Amino acid sequence: MTPPFSPAAPDLGHRIRELRQARGLTQRELADAAGVRRGTVNNIERDANGTTLHTFLALCLALEVTPDEALGLKIGHLTGGCHAVGSVEYRRR
Repeated sequence: MTPPFSPAAPDLGHRIRELRQARGLTQRELADAAGVRRGTVNNIERDANGTTLHTFLALCLALEVTPDEALGLKIGHLTGGCHAVGSVEYRRR
């Protein structure tokens, strides 16, 4: 069984940096838009430490991407009450 995804995954910082640069934002501009410190963005981008779910979602909002896009995941379609995520399947109750 695949372990649950952690926002502290090693490539998260790289993805955040790519998304920020693609939008022409500085770390300061992204931090201000997300309501966090520039050092927080810097630490995340360098994979110096993990992040909280709250900070991750704030960065997603500031970057105007969904969490799955920020994580580089390809989410399957909802079919038959199932939501496929990679090789893990979650059933709605």
